[in-house]
Amino acid sequence: CIDGCHIPIKGKSKDRSSFINRKGFSSIVLQCICNEQMIFIDAFAGWPGSVHDARVFRNSPIIAEMEKLNVDMHVLGDSAYPLSLSLLTPFRDTGNLTEKERKFNLLHSSARSAIERAFGLLKGKFRRLKSLDMSLEHKIPEVIMSCVRLHNFIIAFENEEIESLQPFNSNQMENLSGQEFRTGAEKRHALTCSL
Repeated sequence: CIDGCHIPIKGKSKDRSSFINRKGFSSIVLQCICNEQMIFIDAFAGWPGSVHDARVFRNSPIIAEMEKLNVDMHVLGDSAYPLSLSLLTPFRDTGNLTEKERKFNLLHSSARSAIERAFGLLKGKFRRLKSLDMSLEHKIPEVIMSCVRLHNFIIAFENEEIESLQPFNSNQMENLSGQEFRTGAEKRHALTCSL
């Protein structure tokens, strides 16, 4: 699952307005991808808070790696992200979704909640991330990334009890093996049909 979260910071001395996010406070965007155990498998920090999640994603190094994923592997993102073979987003609900499309969206949302819970755990463990007041502004992304690494260490080595969600079963994933898709929409449709 992929998403971005805002790490509140003291107002920057340069380009102050670009760090004001849509909620009206200064922040830096932390984009992460996590697995179902809420372990971050990719993190990217440093963009100003005013920048949209899709733009951060387009400029992150992970986009090139995601293009190499096998057809039976993908990342789940919300509707802010572009639909592709490696990044599946929910169907837009304009009031005429089929029952299977609604079910896909429900399972997608359920699985994608792992990233929200991972961000909650990260900020709960490292409360300093709720407001970074640092005079060495250029070090802020390094502090954020250190917290992400420590989060993973704690989960991996201190054996925290974390429930995992697996909304798509292995049979549904096996149905994708060997198939070729030209677009993310075709892949999403095939997954939806297997529900």
